[in-house]
Amino acid sequence: MRSMLLAALAALGGCLGAEQTEACRAFVACTRALDTRDGQTTDAARFEADGACWSGPVIAELCDQACTRGVEWLREVEPDLVCEVAP
Repeated sequence: MRSMLLAALAALGGCLGAEQTEACRAFVACTRALDTRDGQTTDAARFEADGACWSGPVIAELCDQACTRGVEWLREVEPDLVCEVAP
């Protein structure tokens, strides 16, 4: 019975998932470009395509808003930074 419940919850979780947004693809690309330039590593894993942000619609919306603001800020403070967004 327990394994059936776990399987049902896993299937439901898959249905509730979301895809990485364009804003977060841009945020990850800009963060990686900045890290490469400055020789550091920023933990942006939650915003990547397989990150925790895409586990459901509510968290996905919050992450998208954070990425949108993050990209705006990065472009403001680093206007010469080239961010190549992976498809």
